[in-house]
Amino acid sequence: MKAIWAFWKKKTGNYLANKFFEESEFFNAYRIYSALRDIDQSPSWQIPVLYQIALCQEKLGNYVQAMESYSEIEEFVNSEGARQGLADSKYLEFVFGMAKWRREQLEDTRAIRQAVNRYGIYTLPSTQAN
Repeated sequence: MKAIWAFWKKKTGNYLANKFFEESEFFNAYRIYSALRDIDQSPSWQIPVLYQIALCQEKLGNYVQAMESYSEIEEFVNSEGARQGLADSKYLEFVFGMAKWRREQLEDTRAIRQAVNRYGIYTLPSTQAN
């Protein structure tokens, strides 16, 4: 009975979170995805849910937390238990690759922003009338 209950929690929760995400209600999607994380500890569940959590964090402007979530996916994938699941699934391997790429992009963007702020490379155009 517990397995049936877990199945429906996953299916319904994922459906609702995806709907919120599609409707740009990222905070609500984030809350549901975060709750869904505890339902199943298998790599086939954890990796996609963590990825969705990171996407929501990114959309909410929480870039540091998003990078941490993407890094958590990498740590999870490098764990003993997850390696076998990843080897058996092209989908999980693909999600892992996307997470790695997004984390690298966020790190590069952060480095660029820091350089811009540090060196004053970018200045706002003046609004003075001639």
